[in-house]
This record gives sequence, C-alpha cells and structure tokens, in this order.
Amino acid sequence: MLDRARALAAERDLDDPAEGTTAAPLQLPDHRDLAAEDAAGIPFADILAADFDPAPPRDRIEHPWLAPAGLDSAAERLIDSLPVSIGRHNRYRPVPGEDALSTGDLLDFVAWYGHEYQVLVFRAADVRSASRLDISRLTEAGIAAGARVYWDWTGAVDWVRSAPPRSASAVFWSTHASLWDGRAIPSGWYRPAEETAPTTLSPDGLVGEDRVWRLAAFASTVVGEALEGTGASLLHPGPSEGLPLLVLEAGQRAQPLAAALAATSGFRSLVRYGGRVVALPDPASTYDAIVDCAAALSAAVRS
Repeated sequence: MLDRARALAAERDLDDPAEGTTAAPLQLPDHRDLAAEDAAGIPFADILAADFDPAPPRDRIEHPWLAPAGLDSAAERLIDSLPVSIGRHNRYRPVPGEDALSTGDLLDFVAWYGHEYQVLVFRAADVRSASRLDISRLTEAGIAAGARVYWDWTGAVDWVRSAPPRSASAVFWSTHASLWDGRAIPSGWYRPAEETAPTTLSPDGLVGEDRVWRLAAFASTVVGEALEGTGASLLHPGPSEGLPLLVLEAGQRAQPLAAALAATSGFRSLVRYGGRVVALPDPASTYDAIVDCAAALSAAVRS
C-alpha cells in the first residue's frame, strides 16, 4: 500500500512542490477529553440571565453537546430555578452516524423548533471534529426565529476571516492555542453590539492554506488505509467540507499516535483531546513526508 502511495507522492511533489522549510510539529497543550476546554472566567450565568426571560412556548436554551462545562451548568441552574412547567435546557447532537454538527442540520432544527428558544448557541469552527458552520446563515435564521444567538469562537480565529457578526447577542471562547502558529488565546467574551472584537480574535494571514487543503486530501487517503484493521480510525478525511485537518480516533493509543506524528515533519501542529488526535498538515511539507507520517502511525498503532 505504501509503495503505491510513494509513487503517487513523487508525482504530486513534482506537480505541487513544497515552498519553505518544515519543522517539528507544534505540540499544543493536551486536553484530558473532548469536553475539557478551559472557559474559566467567562460569567455564563450572568450572560444567560441578562438574555433569558422565558415565556412559553419560547422558554428554552440550546447549545452543542460539547459546550464548555461552565455554560452547561449555568444553563442547567437557570432552568432549575424556574417553575416546573417553564423552561428547558437542550443540547444539539450530531445526527446518527456522523461526528459533527452541520450547518444544514442546524438550519433544519432552527426552522422546526427555533420558535421555542430564547437562546441558541453555535460553535463557528470546531477542530475536534474538523467542522465549520455558516455563521451568517445560522445567525440570520436564529434571529428570524426570535432567539438570541451566541457564538462559541474557540478555534475560529484560524479559519474565519471576518469578525463575529454584530447581530449576535454574545461571543465567547475557551482558552486554546492556534493550530497555525501555536499562540495562546486566553478565554474571554464580549457583546458585539456593544463592543468591538478583541484583537486576540483577529486572524493572521494563513500562508499556504490552499496547499494545506491538497495535502489533507492526500493524507486522508494514505492515513486511512494505513490505519485499517488497527482499531484506530480516521474520523475526518479532509477537504470535502469543514476544515483541512486529520482527526484520528484512537482511544488508549492516542498518545503513541501523537508521539509518532510529533517525530515526523508532515504536519504543522497537533493537539490531543483524550483519545482523539487532531493534526494540521504543514504547507511546507512534501507529499512523501505525508507517506512517512502514515507509516509512522501504522507502526505506532500496531506496536
């Protein structure tokens, strides 16, 4: 399998040569599990209390199932403080068989049930599932349904060129590091109608992003085949939609897989969420280096 991949990589490297110099991948701080992002200091209880004035049937709060623990608990406490007949706290989950929430599924949800909600929370770009949402369409749909729309901007600075919409009621983000340059972004929040976006949310020019998409497409095929029959799997195959990231589900083998990637030069950065490894291809990498990564992953998961 890797012989065929190397032959194809040699052709790709001639047609799409690397520019720049590769380096060891940036190893971003690990998270103990998928829901372990740090949103300390964000006053979710106060934010929700200012916007939530339930009057049936519009008396519900909805957010993604992997929302920060502080948001989840604040919403739960707020609903618990209401009379039994009023209020509901729900969590979006992906449709069966999928790992990520999609714009289409969420637009359908808002169309069917949005009139029951006072607060709808969406995440703009989620590296944990390599998903990206249509911010403009979801904001417009939520507001048209009569809800206050919040955006979780964690990770979006790497992928969204525009500032959060001013029509959103609130924008917040957990502490995280940029996949592109490793810079730390501490948690925070603001109200777009009242304040301008903090400079920490200003995206830098992403040099080589087009090539990252091409490398991700190639890596998805090679890595997917290299992991067949190992118990580890490739959740996100690349550039068809979402983000140009490899997302590997490996359970207890995630740490050795991350270590294998860190010892190669095919990826710009990587981060681990418990049993899941997320890796961003390096635009300065060669296709042959991606095959080396696939070989290293295969060896690590089988050892």
